[in-house]
Amino acid sequence: MLRVLSGHKGAQVRITSIMGDQEALQFASQLETIFSKAGWQVPGGLAQAMFSGPVIGVIVKVKSNQYPSRVNSIVQAFEILGLRLEGSLDNSLEPDAVELVIGGR
Repeated sequence: MLRVLSGHKGAQVRITSIMGDQEALQFASQLETIFSKAGWQVPGGLAQAMFSGPVIGVIVKVKSNQYPSRVNSIVQAFEILGLRLEGSLDNSLEPDAVELVIGGR
């Protein structure tokens, strides 16, 4: 996973876990460590947020279908772990922003 992510040293990713789920927070913390070791920046550290509906699994959010190339590396890194990411478009994000939302099982 580190090898795949290391190809984008200096890149940024936001990591948010669902509020009130300790398992999601712990996984998000582990991801923050992995991304940091791979040379990525996690601006503001981990965040927690409430959502209007249930959030299950890991969601990668980008502004549009014209997403940054580092998203492909994130998807590959999660595939190494045997995890599949869901994709989501979020018009409120900056054009180059990438956010991982860590939900429950």
